[in-house]
Amino acid sequence: LAVALAVSAIPEGLPVALTVALAIGMNRMSRRNVIVRRLIAVEALGSCTYIASDKTGTLTLNELTARRLVLPDASQWQVGGEGITPDGRIGALDPAQAGPARLALIRRLGQAVTLANEGFLGHRDGDWTAHGDAVDVALLVMARKAGLKQQALTDAYPPLACLGFESERAYCATVSATASADCTHGCTIASVKGAWERLQPMCMWMAGADGNRPLDADAVEAQVEALASQGYRVLAVADGEISLGADNELAEEHLVGLTLLGIVGLIDPLRSEVASAVERCRSAGLQVGMVTGDHPSTAFAIARELGLATQPQQVVTGRQLAEAEQRGPEAIDSLAIHARVFARVEPQQKLAIVQALARNGHFVAVTGDGANDAPALREAHVGVAMGKKGNDVARETAELIVTDDNFASIVAGVEEGRVAYANVR
Repeated sequence: LAVALAVSAIPEGLPVALTVALAIGMNRMSRRNVIVRRLIAVEALGSCTYIASDKTGTLTLNELTARRLVLPDASQWQVGGEGITPDGRIGALDPAQAGPARLALIRRLGQAVTLANEGFLGHRDGDWTAHGDAVDVALLVMARKAGLKQQALTDAYPPLACLGFESERAYCATVSATASADCTHGCTIASVKGAWERLQPMCMWMAGADGNRPLDADAVEAQVEALASQGYRVLAVADGEISLGADNELAEEHLVGLTLLGIVGLIDPLRSEVASAVERCRSAGLQVGMVTGDHPSTAFAIARELGLATQPQQVVTGRQLAEAEQRGPEAIDSLAIHARVFARVEPQQKLAIVQALARNGHFVAVTGDGANDAPALREAHVGVAMGKKGNDVARETAELIVTDDNFASIVAGVEEGRVAYANVR
């Protein structure tokens, strides 16, 4: 009554009172690792009903480690060690399957992931240092455990052309020169790593201890599904002799007739505090969805562990979204309304997800870290950029920046936003 009387007596004081309440909320958020770039976002975050979160680095630690190798003959190998220090060995789960031929195949796989790589791993002043994408670094560490050095391989196989990794492409390929006397196509060898569904059309053969044999796509698909269902992030690796032509320009149509070398399972540990943060969201009436480029089985395994999803029907793939887009917004809305996981999603589809959630009546907060996330960050009611791994475009587009890239900090921001909203009322 006193506040109402004061405001009615001096209405010009209302904007000041609102600004002070929001500024106090902004200050409290900053203590919980959330930087507010636009003051109104304080109240907006408190009004959110749905958080669409990235997986890597937000729900997980972004500390990928190669843990499992599966060769095309179904032999499985465990990779030991932690972090970027290449201590640990690669050993067969079944000692009877170990042998010189398979060890040579593992070295060939290690060579391929090292050549098709945009990261760096080095030893300086007694310490191991690395930079680049977490997947690239993890694969370099794995190759080092197999006794392969990046610089030595680059010197032996000078790169001629490269297709760098892009989310839309879902693979990375490098063509290198080789001095092998057996080469017949201009002495160029392609090394490719990426999503199995993208590499499958490129491969004609799969390597084995007794030589190459025709690709058995169904058997490889089963291996990929088995690893993904255990929460591994799965990459396929292939190589093969190709011809670039006189211009030395590499295009996807050149990548044919390759040999599958195996698949790699990588683990990115979950943040310990995320499961409890998800539970807090649920008890507060706030829904959480995960948006990732990972394999659907991998995404579902992680979502189930976090309590985000309980059944596979709650997983929507990028392919399903693309098909729904052909039928119109209503089809996308019907997919999004029950989804808790969006897997194998391309960057431009993130915008469609945000729009569908908004049409379903949600007040949406979405996280992002790259330039291709900017449209979704701008479209969402609250755009949340990552402070550590996010680039300048994402941070300039977002209303909020999370300094520690942690999902739990976003939940803390929502809590403070609700306090500010109550204070404003």
